Amino acid sequence: MTTVTPDEYNQLIAEVAELDPGDLARLALVVAELRRATPGRTDLADLADTVDRRMDQVIMGQ
Repeated sequence: MTTVTPDEYNQLIAEVAELDPGDLARLALVVAELRRATPGRTDLADLADTVDRRMDQVIMGQ
C-alpha cells in the first residue's frame, strides 16, 4: 500500500475544491466505493466529507 504524506493529502483536499462538477461526481463515486471496501479508514472518511461538502456547494451554485 502506498503511503501518502500529510502534505500530499492536504494538496489532494485543496484540488478537490477546484474540480468541475463532472469530475467531482466521479470522485465521489470512487471515494464511496473505497470507503465501503476499507471500513475504518479515517483518512478516507475525511476525504469523503470534503467531497460531500464540495458537492453540496456545487449543487447550491457556489
